[in-house]
Amino acid sequence: MAVVVRVGGTPPAEIRRIAALMREQHRTRQRQFNAELREQMRPLERAIRESTPEYMPSGYEPTIVKAIRVRTLIRQTGIRARVMAMGRSEQRDVAALNAGLLRHKLFGNPLRWFSQHTRAGFVDNPVRRAADEVYRGLEDVCDRIRQRIERG
Repeated sequence: MAVVVRVGGTPPAEIRRIAALMREQHRTRQRQFNAELREQMRPLERAIRESTPEYMPSGYEPTIVKAIRVRTLIRQTGIRARVMAMGRSEQRDVAALNAGLLRHKLFGNPLRWFSQHTRAGFVDNPVRRAADEVYRGLEDVCDRIRQRIERG
């Protein structure tokens, strides 16, 4: 059987209020930290958009540039960037575009599809070029956050 001991002094309601304040402060700091990390990932999207003319046919390039989105996923295990592009009704196949394959309908005939080879590395190469800038930015954010925590 367990023994329950009540310690006098601070009332339980005050303890709960302080705990709630601490949780809220933690959430606020976590949101700020995540926002700063996401901001440092923006050069990836910019690099992909700027290099699109090198990889896509001129007729398709304006369409894909408008559709590109980079979503930053922040987890305890690390940070990932998900590159996607939305079409009118579904997501475009960014993995195939990255591999150098563009599939498209024949103009005016939605039943006939064609495959067109493009230059591979649509996502990979711009990300590699922007990686150093992103890493430096992420390190700076982590240093600033660590200093804030150490200061209290």
